[in-house]
Amino acid sequence: MKVVKNGGRSEILKWKGPKFDLCKNLKFHLYTSHVPCGDASIIPMKEMEELLPVSKRQKIDVYRTGAKPVCYGSKQDSKNSGVDYHVRGAVRTKPGRGNPTMSLSCSDKIARWIYVGLQGALLSHLMEEDLKLSTLVIGAGGPFNHDIIKHSLIGRSGVESDLPQILQTNLVFCDSPFKIIGGKPTPTSIIWSNVLNKSLDVSSRGRRLGTTTKSINKGVVMVAKIEFLKQFLSLCSENQEKITYREIKSCAYNYQLRCRDFKQRMGIWSQKSQFENFLL
Repeated sequence: MKVVKNGGRSEILKWKGPKFDLCKNLKFHLYTSHVPCGDASIIPMKEMEELLPVSKRQKIDVYRTGAKPVCYGSKQDSKNSGVDYHVRGAVRTKPGRGNPTMSLSCSDKIARWIYVGLQGALLSHLMEEDLKLSTLVIGAGGPFNHDIIKHSLIGRSGVESDLPQILQTNLVFCDSPFKIIGGKPTPTSIIWSNVLNKSLDVSSRGRRLGTTTKSINKGVVMVAKIEFLKQFLSLCSENQEKITYREIKSCAYNYQLRCRDFKQRMGIWSQKSQFENFLL
């Protein structure tokens, strides 16, 4: 964005002052190696077993997801046997064995992106139009039921326009859990983007790998909210340095209206405003 605003060329964006616009015929595609966690992953066992090799059948309870319903105001799992263990349509937090998190499951997040756009509150200040998802591609090797996934990502919110195609590739991702037997997940992440400056971060437990107690302020990864705020302020023509991250997001009125409508349709949503009341 900085390059384009300063007169440079891009195959993605163009500067129309005071906002950016997408170049013509540009589309956004999302690939995930596995069906999104949460509501979309609650797929009947019979359908999943038909996709798995004989050696792996009966070893995975496809009725279950580690993503638990939001504990307040949401539908709750009955935890009965078989197909009645889970309730469908619930807003769920991300699965995992670590400390409880307020982050929601991939099914819920993707449903939100489809309804309000990929851009988020900060980018909505800078973009002429919403960034809509054209295609969602799910890797092979695991469970897949088009109707269940479509209802989870689209049907729950009732969105009717700019709907993405939902597809499954016949290629299995090389590091898919359905291709690798044994092993343990690593806490290390690789964050990569095709940009000129700072294209790569390797992080562990939310900070840049190798960060020590003395260098903790330098261990911020490039996808941290404080980094987003720095980049946003560098692109703004107005002086907003004394406004908190939360306040800037709240000022994206049209975006926030769509978010409010989406959350009402979903019935409940997690609140994380206490983590956003900071400024530079």
